[in-house]
Amino acid sequence: MEIKEYEDKDFTCLRMFIEGLSKRTYELWYPPTLDELCLSEDRHKKYYVLVYWHQWKIIGCAFYKVDKEFSDYPSIGIAIADDYQGLGIGRKLMDTLFTASIKNGFKGLYVGVLKTNKNAIDFYTALDFKIIGEKTARNGEPAWEMRKK
Repeated sequence: MEIKEYEDKDFTCLRMFIEGLSKRTYELWYPPTLDELCLSEDRHKKYYVLVYWHQWKIIGCAFYKVDKEFSDYPSIGIAIADDYQGLGIGRKLMDTLFTASIKNGFKGLYVGVLKTNKNAIDFYTALDFKIIGEKTARNGEPAWEMRKK
């Protein structure tokens, strides 16, 4: 198993990973479009993408997105293939993503988490994310804003 920065040659494998996610996992992850994440001309300015390889396939993906709203704390997204959840892969991806964000000049990371998603709240809390406020998620549900410094 290996964590690597996304490369253009990984596109087909990443597409297969995303298409293989359960509906629930995909909806909780809510990533940008694959084209925006991987193919847009300015993606290197907006996104930092990691993939977690197991043998010949991607089983996890994490990214941070830089935008005006989160200039010091880019927002993140992470998904692990359902069959590989609970094995510590998410923690490894998040530790690598956090280290990269600091190395790239940011103060930390930001995530919005549905208040009903106890597993994600526990996961981010275990990674030293702190609740900093409340918001309404894209789907209209209440969510916590969490940040790690």
